[in-house]
Amino acid sequence: MSEINVETELRKKHYGVYKDSAVQVCHWTKSSLRGKGACYKEKFYGIKSHRCMQFSPVTGCQERCSFCWRPLEIYNKNDKKTEDPEEMIERLIAERKKLLSGFGSTVEDKEKLQESKTPNLFTFSLIGEPTSYPKLPEAIDYIKRKYPDSIIFLVTNGQEPDMVKKLIDKDLMPTQFTLSVVAGNEELFKKITNPLYKDAWIRFNKTIELFKEIKGRKLFRINIIKGLNDKDICIEQISKLIDIACPDFIHVKGYSHLGHSRKVLSRENEPSNDDIMKISENITKFSKDYDIINESEVSRVVLLKNRNSKFETKLQD
Repeated sequence: MSEINVETELRKKHYGVYKDSAVQVCHWTKSSLRGKGACYKEKFYGIKSHRCMQFSPVTGCQERCSFCWRPLEIYNKNDKKTEDPEEMIERLIAERKKLLSGFGSTVEDKEKLQESKTPNLFTFSLIGEPTSYPKLPEAIDYIKRKYPDSIIFLVTNGQEPDMVKKLIDKDLMPTQFTLSVVAGNEELFKKITNPLYKDAWIRFNKTIELFKEIKGRKLFRINIIKGLNDKDICIEQISKLIDIACPDFIHVKGYSHLGHSRKVLSRENEPSNDDIMKISENITKFSKDYDIINESEVSRVVLLKNRNSKFETKLQD
């Protein structure tokens, strides 16, 4: 069997690509431009969906999560590339502009379309694990210097705690640091994430331990798969991790039967909005510092906030 050409496969799926990095115009950016609704992050934090640049500095990952809808067939390697961060970011911005250029005939608000071509939310979350990129601190530093009014989100699986520690020590954390969480015990964690590292559970817990050193906004994104990690005992175990990390915010997010995950899971694994709300209520019982403050039914996600957090929920007006 011949090796998959990653760039060719990603461009077929309408990604913009530069070497081992990639960018995509997500569903909610398109929806916002067409006046048909925005991402739940706009509702929760006030950020503008049409100006969000969702990208990955690498296309490799250390996990093969059962719930992931991204094209896992391109994860044939876990190489740690060293593309120049400044060149990478500018090239991906240019790739994103190309992808947006095709919306001219479908968007009535031309001013909004033009505004969208200059991102002010840089989201390290797409198809690869951003903390695998050796020059991640330099990439964040460049964005902060070149685009000082921008917001930076980073979503990690927690498999590279040494990189997280490096970001902390260099004082180059993103605006909001998000850890993806699926289980509070090793057996279920491995069953859901299918990690490549033998010490994956240890690595994940090292990242949790580092939360206390992070000065910026911290978030747990708890991915709920009905029939796998939605039982009360599972939520109680996850709540113990919450109590260790004390994140400022929590997203309780329902699995969606999309993309690659359809080969592994079924439609029955999708929790309902009622399921997500019940689980969120259970978290507030197990972890008593948290309150439910918002929800997005269309995305099946509930937002919880730590009442001891010093951070305001809104990032933009």
